[in-house]
Amino acid sequence: MTEVHTLNAFTTPIFALRYDNSESLKQEVVPVFKEIEKSDDKPFYYDNGYTSYNPKSNILELDELFSFNQFVNTSIEQVHDRLNLNSRVAAMNSWFSIGRKNSMHEKHNHLPSVWSGTYYVQAENDDGNITFFNEHLKSNWPFCETGLEDTYTRQLFTIQPETGLLLIFPSYLEHQVHLNKTDNERIAISFNYGNLI
Repeated sequence: MTEVHTLNAFTTPIFALRYDNSESLKQEVVPVFKEIEKSDDKPFYYDNGYTSYNPKSNILELDELFSFNQFVNTSIEQVHDRLNLNSRVAAMNSWFSIGRKNSMHEKHNHLPSVWSGTYYVQAENDDGNITFFNEHLKSNWPFCETGLEDTYTRQLFTIQPETGLLLIFPSYLEHQVHLNKTDNERIAISFNYGNLI
C-alpha cells in the first residue's frame, strides 16, 4: 500500500503560558481595576460587564503591572520568533475587562494587529469560556458525520479560563467569550501587538 503523507497546510497556533506570580498579581491589581472602573466618567458596559478598552490606552503600562508587562513582552517575542516572523512587534493597546454574571462578548477578531492575547487575572472554569472559530470551515465542511474531531475537522476550539493563564493568538482568529452564568467576576487583561514601522 502506498504511504500517505499529511501536509499541514494552514494550521493556526494558540499559545498557552502560565504566569508564576498570578496570585500576588491578582491581589495587587484587582483593587486598582475596580478603582479605575469606579472613577471612569464614561464607563462602557456590555451586558453586565465592564471594559476599560480604548484604542489608544495601554493598561500594561501601570506600575502594578511592570513585571507582568515584561512577561508578556518576552512571551510575544518567543512566539513571534517561533513562527520565524522577521518583523519586530510592539504593544498597540491593552485593557482590562470584568465579566460579571450574564456578560459575554460576541464573535470578533483583532485585526489589523499581528498578535492578540488575553490573560486571566481572576477566573474559574465555569465563568465564561473562550471559543475560537475555524474560518476554513465556514461552509460547515465536511458534509458528513465525523468521529472524534481533530485538527482537520474541528470547527470550534474552546478553552476554559483559569487564573494565571495567558493565551496568545494571531489577531485574525475569530473568537468569542461565552456567557458568564455564575456570580464570579472573570477579570482579564487583553492586548494587541503590531508591527513596528
